[in-house]
Amino acid sequence: VMLENGLMVRYNGINTPELGHFVKDAAPLAKVATARNIELVEGKRIRLRLAREPLDQHGRVIAHVSVVPEGSAATPETEVGALMIKEGLAKVMGLGLSKEEYAALKKLEDDARATKAGIWGLEEQLRAAARKPYCAAEGGKVYHLELCPSAKNIHARNLHEYDTIEQAEAAGLQPCSKCVPK
Repeated sequence: VMLENGLMVRYNGINTPELGHFVKDAAPLAKVATARNIELVEGKRIRLRLAREPLDQHGRVIAHVSVVPEGSAATPETEVGALMIKEGLAKVMGLGLSKEEYAALKKLEDDARATKAGIWGLEEQLRAAARKPYCAAEGGKVYHLELCPSAKNIHARNLHEYDTIEQAEAAGLQPCSKCVPK
């Protein structure tokens, strides 16, 4: 989130698919997550609750971000990071969270995973299109979701496809940190 004063805020305790500020290519669902974040916060009044370590290595403020409802004080604030996790558009990242905060967010992530929301449903979407969801380059060490920008750079003659994460890992491969929701 960029505040009116130009400060950049990073959500505390969550990680969303990267769009391109710190990576070359956007991760699967990065544009969806970005659009949803904009929908939730742009032009709205927000409240920040600073993290214990309020600045990251890139100079961004780290905070929990809540949207303050207009009008009725009886309407609760919406914690945006938690909502993004619940919708499957973010994963929990334990840095800077208390055990209680981590447990609450992890429960939301587990629920999203169980219902195959957002990033947790990408594998099923690929299966529905009759495609093997995972792939790796011959001689490579990392496997990707077929939708990953890194996977799109693998030449067809070097492409190995896998039906499951277990098959890819049985072949000695590690998951891509950008695209494989683990």
